[in-house]
Amino acid sequence: MNKSKFLALILSLIMALSLAACGGQDKEATTKPSTKKATTTTTTTPAAPEAKVVEVKDAKLPNFTIKINDKQYTNKDFATLTVYSAESTSVNKSGTEIKATYVGYKIKDICDLLKLDFSNGIDAVASDGYKMPYDKKIVKADSTLLGITKDGSADKGLFVSPCAETVANQYSKMVTTITVK
Repeated sequence: MNKSKFLALILSLIMALSLAACGGQDKEATTKPSTKKATTTTTTTPAAPEAKVVEVKDAKLPNFTIKINDKQYTNKDFATLTVYSAESTSVNKSGTEIKATYVGYKIKDICDLLKLDFSNGIDAVASDGYKMPYDKKIVKADSTLLGITKDGSADKGLFVSPCAETVANQYSKMVTTITVK
């Protein structure tokens, strides 16, 4: 029994030291004043790459339902809309690049069909209640889709997919409701 307590103590110390090592700062770098002269440079953030958006002929999408401004709609309500495919490349918070292909309807086309003014943007609400706001610029972009499938699968429910955005947390999955503001 003493052996197991001793082993537990050693493992606890190792874990505490490893956590302390990860959280430390380089004091030399933060306390030494810089000897370099200040220079002013102007940098611009590169624009998000344009997502490749193409029309999908004879698309066979799975059945779905979505609530938009308190009214329930199905795939049959959008049968007159053009189906598009959009490729996206984004980076998640741990720096991993994610590539995906979404197939669905342009959000702006849905708003136009339903005669909804999206000038103040939309909110997408997921099945777990998580709400993600999208501004007018994103909503009116040709590459922002109500994604019915992602990489050929409908397992994750509906998506709001701003495919020109490069940050992964701008995408909403399992969307059940869209509210036009």
